[in-house]
Amino acid sequence: MRPPYKYIIGIDPGTKTGVAVWDCLLKDFTMIGTFAVVEAIDKLRPTLLKRSDVLIRCENPNTWKPFGNMSRKESDSRLQGAGSVKRDFAIWNEVASYYDVAFEPVKLQGTLKKLSPETFGRMTGYKKRTSEHARDAAMLVYKYN
Repeated sequence: MRPPYKYIIGIDPGTKTGVAVWDCLLKDFTMIGTFAVVEAIDKLRPTLLKRSDVLIRCENPNTWKPFGNMSRKESDSRLQGAGSVKRDFAIWNEVASYYDVAFEPVKLQGTLKKLSPETFGRMTGYKKRTSEHARDAAMLVYKYN
């Protein structure tokens, strides 16, 4: 049985880090945004300090596999860019360890991604402006209970 978390943090790692915080009691987002890694950690610090009530769900770039009719060149280009994303994934794993919070890597192709702002708004009821990275992070935690 899954431990009862109060907050689930979704992370879409990368140069522009998507961040979302889902409050399991309110069943609503308390934060959705896009930040640099250091800024994201700083903004999440108050939530991270709650420790046993927090789970970080972070997209795991190590699970990426080419799909469809992607050329070798496109695949190599994505893999090269994935190096920094893999570094950021490792940073988030370290953040979880440092703050002693639960960490769950999520398979890249196992979540809803790349939703348009309109589709995201219809699904979640969230009306404020969001980036693609923020929406991806939000879908990692939306209705997670």
